[in-house]
Amino acid sequence: MAKFLSSFAFKKCKHPNYEYIYQINASSLFPDINLLGKQVTVAGLSIKRCLDCGTFHWTEGNEELKPIVQEQIMSFLKASDDFLDQSLIFGDFKKANLQVIEPPTSFKKVLAEEAVFTISSTNINLVDVILPHNTEQGIKQIFASIKYQHIVNDEWGFNKVDPVGTGTVILFYGPSGTGKTRSAGAIANELDMPMISVSLKDLESRFMGQTPKNIAKAFEEANKQNAVLFFDEADTVLGKRLSSVTTGVDNEINMERSTLLKELEAFSGICIFATNFQENIDTAFQRRINYHVSFELPDPITRKRLLSYFLIDSIPLLETKEHITDQIVEETSEFSGGDIVQALRQGFIIALMENPTTPKVSLAHFIEGIANLKKIKQAIAQRMTQTIFNIKNKQ
Repeated sequence: MAKFLSSFAFKKCKHPNYEYIYQINASSLFPDINLLGKQVTVAGLSIKRCLDCGTFHWTEGNEELKPIVQEQIMSFLKASDDFLDQSLIFGDFKKANLQVIEPPTSFKKVLAEEAVFTISSTNINLVDVILPHNTEQGIKQIFASIKYQHIVNDEWGFNKVDPVGTGTVILFYGPSGTGKTRSAGAIANELDMPMISVSLKDLESRFMGQTPKNIAKAFEEANKQNAVLFFDEADTVLGKRLSSVTTGVDNEINMERSTLLKELEAFSGICIFATNFQENIDTAFQRRINYHVSFELPDPITRKRLLSYFLIDSIPLLETKEHITDQIVEETSEFSGGDIVQALRQGFIIALMENPTTPKVSLAHFIEGIANLKKIKQAIAQRMTQTIFNIKNKQ
């Protein structure tokens, strides 16, 4: 059986140039371990390799994982008769959640955690999206740009002098619930195109180097399906690149953002980003975005239009629609469109709980729903304030 040493044979050097390694042979990690002729590859672990002398270094935060990784290799070798001559050890090392996969050709299928994107469609049109006037005008300009870009690029020949970035990149920014996702779906529907919605959870992988590949795959899939590509809650992928890279995680973040920039440059389709915080976006992304559209909380006129749209005639109202609408407009000055719809739904349920047989939805039911939602929003705001206060006190 193999003899294991307690020391780790990583040398130290002071050279400034290095690269990150995310898939490494175990013999490089632990040169003093007898691998019994096995080719063991460790994946999902960030290691630095010096570009000047070739030595390997544990990255910051990963040195504590050395005994965990070594123990997993020992376990593999003890059971070596049960495995092929080439095997792969991978996983979430910080949780010691590792597995042995054989043969290595299964790496891409089992280990890679390639993202799977859902293609969707909607029957919502632009007339079904109720927005403040300035936002609506911005959406209409974008739609016209997409609709007529073939005239500008092909018939007028503008793509000959500006051949890079023939796609349309759009940023929707503003508070949650203000219609960003609904607007993206309406644009796709009006153009008779499917939509691929991508969130951070769809892209993120626990394995180093896989998330940038998932970003590239999203663009590849959008091209293949001729679909609108919609990045929801895109704050993370559009964030500022890190100037001081000290860990593998830092390097991974920069790789993700560099990959996104590269894909945007080559993309000829329609890509829409939605974010709550425009100020956090890297200037390189700002330059690549063709259209910035601000989504704001609805003003009284917009709130009235929203209520007129959602309070359809089939709802059994106790009072007149006009009376209910006027009162709700007064009570929802700090509400988003999504908040208003949620308050309406609460009012419906309250009315049904009172009289499920012959319900009548009254203004009082809606006011109760609005009050419930205000309490929830206030509690969330207080928790956020307390969290910020605690963070500041720790600094």
